[in-house]
Amino acid sequence: MSEDLDHEIIYRNLLERLRTFPIAATAGEMGLNCRDTGQAEIPMLGSLYLVGQNGVSHVDEAPVSTMQGLVLAGYLMRRGAGRPTGSYVPLGHLTERVPGKISHAVVKLEARLTRIADNNPQAFALALESMGARPGGEVGSGGHSWLIEPLPKLPAQVVFYPGDDEFPATCRLLYDPVAINFLEFNHLSTLTTVFVDTVAALAISR
Repeated sequence: MSEDLDHEIIYRNLLERLRTFPIAATAGEMGLNCRDTGQAEIPMLGSLYLVGQNGVSHVDEAPVSTMQGLVLAGYLMRRGAGRPTGSYVPLGHLTERVPGKISHAVVKLEARLTRIADNNPQAFALALESMGARPGGEVGSGGHSWLIEPLPKLPAQVVFYPGDDEFPATCRLLYDPVAINFLEFNHLSTLTTVFVDTVAALAISR
């Protein structure tokens, strides 16, 4: 079964569950605004989305991809709570066992993120800023970091180390351990893909 088909099946199941899900009550519990239409407002990576019993939509009626919809529906239905720890770890540290397929996918995503950051650091930084990221200061030896909430109360950190004569460039997306309270592990993996896709699209437009 292809990964795209996996996402389609999961998303269809989430949409079916949304039809009877207590959206307004859950939005209130999570501190999200809920419209009179019964749709919860969820900001994600600099854009605002609506999640209701009829599905997921962009506030400006722009198309919503399967992966975006999956993450947003999964986020609301997780009914997450908890305080950030202030520390950041790789995605694989948020589960006791990382399936090989997901581990390989994360390596590929971070390699893609590294290429974007290394090819045009200024466009990369501007893309992160437009997604709501703020500078987090220098890290390690010459590295730069940004702090961002891809979704409300779900903190993450982007770390970029420019390459030199000794080491190649490296860029990583790290999550506060509280993230697993707000998205199950597989959905966090999908969020990572959505994050990288969004950075790529915004960096190209700079």
